[in-house]
Amino acid sequence: MAININNYNDVFGKLTKAVDIASASDNEEIKKIFSKIKEKVCDIKEGGDRLKRDNEILKIGVVGQVKAGKSSFLNSLLFEGENVLPRASTPMTAGLTVLEYGEKNVFSVEYYTAKEWEKFEDKAKEYDDFVNNVKSMNPALTDEEAAKMANIPDELSAAKELISRCTRVAKSKVGKASEENDFTDIKDLQDILENFVGADGQFTSVVKSLTIRLNDERLKGMRIVDTPGVNDPVVSREHRTREFLRECHGVFFLSFASRFFDSTDVNFLTNRIGSQGIGTVVLIASKFDSVLQDSGSKFEDDLGNAIEDCQKQLKAQFRRNLSGSDYRGEEPRFTMSSGIGYSIANKKPSDWDSMESHVVKQMKRFYPSFFASDSDIKSTFNELSQIDDIRKDYLDGEFVKNRDKIISSKVNSYFGNATSEIKAILSDGKANLNERNNALCKKDISQIESVRDATQKVVEKIVKDIDSLASKADDMAEQAMKECWNRYQTPSVRVSTKEESITFVRQSTFWGRDKDVSCSYKKIDEQKLVSEAESQVQAAAEKLSTDWNSKSGELMNSIKDTIGSLIAEAEQKDSEAKFDADGIRRILGEVLASMSNSTVMNIKDLTNNVVGRIMDIAQDSDVSFSVGSVDEATAKNIISSRAREVRHKVENGLRDLFDEFNTDIKKELDKSKNEVISIFTRRKDELNTKAKSSVKDYLDSLEKELKDKKAQLENYKRAIASINEIEKIL
Repeated sequence: MAININNYNDVFGKLTKAVDIASASDNEEIKKIFSKIKEKVCDIKEGGDRLKRDNEILKIGVVGQVKAGKSSFLNSLLFEGENVLPRASTPMTAGLTVLEYGEKNVFSVEYYTAKEWEKFEDKAKEYDDFVNNVKSMNPALTDEEAAKMANIPDELSAAKELISRCTRVAKSKVGKASEENDFTDIKDLQDILENFVGADGQFTSVVKSLTIRLNDERLKGMRIVDTPGVNDPVVSREHRTREFLRECHGVFFLSFASRFFDSTDVNFLTNRIGSQGIGTVVLIASKFDSVLQDSGSKFEDDLGNAIEDCQKQLKAQFRRNLSGSDYRGEEPRFTMSSGIGYSIANKKPSDWDSMESHVVKQMKRFYPSFFASDSDIKSTFNELSQIDDIRKDYLDGEFVKNRDKIISSKVNSYFGNATSEIKAILSDGKANLNERNNALCKKDISQIESVRDATQKVVEKIVKDIDSLASKADDMAEQAMKECWNRYQTPSVRVSTKEESITFVRQSTFWGRDKDVSCSYKKIDEQKLVSEAESQVQAAAEKLSTDWNSKSGELMNSIKDTIGSLIAEAEQKDSEAKFDADGIRRILGEVLASMSNSTVMNIKDLTNNVVGRIMDIAQDSDVSFSVGSVDEATAKNIISSRAREVRHKVENGLRDLFDEFNTDIKKELDKSKNEVISIFTRRKDELNTKAKSSVKDYLDSLEKELKDKKAQLENYKRAIASINEIEKIL
């Protein structure tokens, strides 16, 4: 039966009843399996309840990586560019903010629970353990240096930052019920928000989410959510974002134009948006003014062609990366926006902040004719922001106009995915039940001691082999790292130039008129330089990362292969079927999965930092044309000489930058190598302990079942039959 919004209550009622009946067993394993099934059923039904309850409310998310400009975009879309939603929060403290209609202006804040905060404190201690472990080997290191070397998971770093930033006054809010405050106007709201979600807000560290209800007709029947970054390191807050996306109807997906639609964005679109059946996606190349500044030297005072060229390149990047992904949803709509541009256009020049003033200065520098007066600045930045068009074409045109269709499509997609998820967990449960049933069929209580001995011998052999692997892991990992580094292609320095002709005024040294002089020189092609340098950095980093991922994967798989070989060998020798190979495979597989550490190199921050600095170096390549009153030949020599000086300066800047990049990426490779080794060395005792404990629990439960084998076999038979019946409901 296809589940939909009209019948899901009936279907889930039958599912829950059937699962409850099936789980009413004295067999603990059967109870565990059906408990997982019930948890999934209840979770999906809860989502269905929210969908039905808010079926008239159009839910729109604003998503994207940290610093993509989400808050600035919403400020432009709803608050005329005023900085109502603070835009300076860190990835660790960025909250989830809900905007919706209300008869009164009300601000509601939800704090972390005492249990959630206790988990943060535990994880902050884990962070300290990582740091202290590194410092114990090198006491001269500062805490910050040790933290960088320790390859600390983001989740622990987030917890440490939250705990460190929490004052005694803020701590008193932890575990408190949600608080509501009235506010009179936007200015009043600004002051309140700064204290709760601003970068230096008194309560920022303890705020989980905010809800702002505005008496604004535009928000009637709509809920807009400003989410944290796409890879939120705070687990409980990430869960809240996932809950919202599950019931979300459409999103504005912001991607920083200078790093447009990179692998992180593609993964988020595929795994977090597409998988939730969100049909309407508006992909926005945010901070569009940044790429226009990057292209300024290529299109001097030609804003129209600069926009057209940048738009063409962004679309090409989007098409290329989308085609290589597993995204199965409707193709996102594409547009560009400059949130800061809208803010500039709607303020007096005297009210611009330092960043806004800098952007105006840069755009005047590259496109002077389009920013010659205050009215030019206002109109041009307003057009670049695209906010009016986004409101008209997407917020009103795509979302509000198609509200009923979008909501209906989302509902159908949600329940379609729900059916697949339930079928999958039922299939896993049935496989587990069959495995337990088969193990029980092959043995009886008189064999339990020989089964225990045979199994424990294999486990002891596995433990011993893990010890053996641990002694070799350091050399194996070091060799793998050397092979990868030897193949690493360091980015090279090549400054692209183009022939440039200029006309300048040579001041007369005699009584008479100044003279116009034409001169050609080799000018740095900033656009090409940035493009080629970025490409080299990305290619070098990705090649090293790919090589290491392959090598470290081989190294990690060696432990799994060793365990697999030992189990297969024991199974072949086990002529009396005393050893339960399938059960041990599953148990040890679960143990390994629970301990898996990421061995993937974290190159994203390194490459992003270098790309930004390449742009800074490239933009510092202007040649001054003031030559004074020298003769024409001397003037031309001066221009050529200055051009060479600038070129050499840029070359040296890139060389130093690439040297620093090579050092940093080598450190990242070494950090990843140490993480791989830690699985075999620092954590091998934990692996062995967990393996022994899990196998002992399994054997104890098997012995208990064998004491009443006939009844337990009947239990498994009934449980498998119950899943078959439950599957028929779907």
